[in-house]
Amino acid sequence: EPFYEKYFWFNRYYDLNWNLTRSVVLSYNATANAIVDEPRGDINTEVKQDSLWNNFKKLGRLKNYDQQIRLIYRLPLDKLPLTDWMTADYNHTVRYDFQANALGLVDSSGVPFGNILRNSRERGITGRVDFVALYNKLKYLRFANSPSQERKNFARSPGDIEDLPAPPSGALKNVARVLMTVRGITFNYSVLETTALPGYLRTPQFFGLDDVNAPGLPFVLGAQDRNIHVRAANNGWITPSTVQNQAFQQTVQKKFDYRTTLEPFKDFRVQIIGRLNRQDAYQEFYRPDAPGGQYISQSPVRNGQFSMSFLSFRTAFAKVQRDNESPVFDKFRGYREILRDRLNLENQNGGEYNVNSQDVLIPAFFAAYTGKDPNTVRISPFLGFPMPNWQVDYNGLSQLKPFKKLFSSFTLSHRYTADYSVGNFTSSLGYEALYVNLAVTGYPLSARNNYLGQYVPVFVLSTVTVTEKFAPLLGINFRTQSRITGRIEYNRDRSVALNLSNSQVAELFNQDLTVNIGFTKNNVPIPFKINGVKKKLKNDLTAQLQVTFRDTRAIQRKFDGENVPIAGNINFQLRPTVSYIVSNRLTMSFYFDRTFNDPLVSNSFYRSTTAGGVQVKFNLAE
Repeated sequence: EPFYEKYFWFNRYYDLNWNLTRSVVLSYNATANAIVDEPRGDINTEVKQDSLWNNFKKLGRLKNYDQQIRLIYRLPLDKLPLTDWMTADYNHTVRYDFQANALGLVDSSGVPFGNILRNSRERGITGRVDFVALYNKLKYLRFANSPSQERKNFARSPGDIEDLPAPPSGALKNVARVLMTVRGITFNYSVLETTALPGYLRTPQFFGLDDVNAPGLPFVLGAQDRNIHVRAANNGWITPSTVQNQAFQQTVQKKFDYRTTLEPFKDFRVQIIGRLNRQDAYQEFYRPDAPGGQYISQSPVRNGQFSMSFLSFRTAFAKVQRDNESPVFDKFRGYREILRDRLNLENQNGGEYNVNSQDVLIPAFFAAYTGKDPNTVRISPFLGFPMPNWQVDYNGLSQLKPFKKLFSSFTLSHRYTADYSVGNFTSSLGYEALYVNLAVTGYPLSARNNYLGQYVPVFVLSTVTVTEKFAPLLGINFRTQSRITGRIEYNRDRSVALNLSNSQVAELFNQDLTVNIGFTKNNVPIPFKINGVKKKLKNDLTAQLQVTFRDTRAIQRKFDGENVPIAGNINFQLRPTVSYIVSNRLTMSFYFDRTFNDPLVSNSFYRSTTAGGVQVKFNLAE
């Protein structure tokens, strides 16, 4: 046949939407791009003309086909009396994509490389549980969520507070409010899965299927079959080329987060937050080992990442000794033997663990830095449910008489956030697809040994990190009746990273205290006379003073060596400023900045800086 070097495009688009019910919305979108190939040179022969018209009548050669189906369903929870205090939306999106390779692309044996098929499926649910609405359904609890009112002589409807056997006192109302401290929960959960199947020899015709219904309606609708490449090879759908250089790939991404607010009493609020994120990707080359031979799985590998909110505050305030010794790290060192013995009993696959095996270090690390029992701590580094973090705010002190005379607002705050993360992990080379494909969940025990008889983990992890922040551990924000504002914060944070390649721990500690005081004053008298007369400033004068003290330390810890400080310093900052708006165009500021760093390691030097001056800003625009 003539070689095609010229072409033009056919584009087709479909965009349909159906409101099946008030709660169900379905949409369908499809795009098809086709090429009408032209023979080389001028179309000056009957053969070339027939070839061109035949391609045109077939609407060209399909190059790209993409379709997406999305279903949004609001669950009918609000229609039922027992569940009308809950709402939830379910989202289901599937996508199917065909991408044709270059025309006539074959290997050295004349076997075509084929095209690429992809599909994806995303499922998610977003919901809210309104406990206030639930409490209000009960007559004996509704009064705690109702504002107090003076009793008046007017008609009452059944169910009012006065209909209770005994009118509730203020103390009873406060007790009931504490019992109903959970006000609501919101959550989001989603799973995104994808598959890429290279070497596909068929061409879609209708709805992504061809005349033999390949690759199957489930695949078109987003099904994630872990053996789709095997089935495609058995049906002759993918290329038998032995040099196919594109890998069969599948991925899974899971996200989950929740949030709730606790209000045990007025002006006291606690926000609880949790989150989890995991990504896994698997690939292998699926091709014959010889021309005309059987398809085999080659170079299977799985990698991914994992992170979630965490709790490790039990050991957050453990003191580091003057010689940089740490009681938490000492527990970590000792727990290794307990976990080694425990794992050797659980795994009977003919090998053994030592105290520095990855599967021993990870649970020993968990037990030591979270304050758990090493005999019951879980072995898997992929934890199940995200632990709660929180933020606490209380502004009720400004309503008390001793505070109300001095402060117009007074807020106490506290926040705790902690993250646990597994750096890039990958499967060991000695494990075949049966052990590492995405059908494998959790963290399987080792089933292979090295030449020393020690267990080789299925998944090799690079680092395990715990990051914890009290930001602030205690914070105070206030404003006095005389317009003085202040912010005082004491923060602490630490980061602990276990390096599994060298069995070392890097710890970074930081604590700082920040005090910020400011005031605004109008009609401030100028401290000198102008033309023999003392005058006052007409506009507001603003002054602020910020003082920060910070202590940062980084220590490298080894099981069989010294604990070495690798960085750290004592930092102090003093920053007073005075600002005055002369007019809507002119602003003057006076500032002073004093900073010093006192290093805690010998490879750094003491540094201090001092700066001060006057800034004048003049705005030319109206």
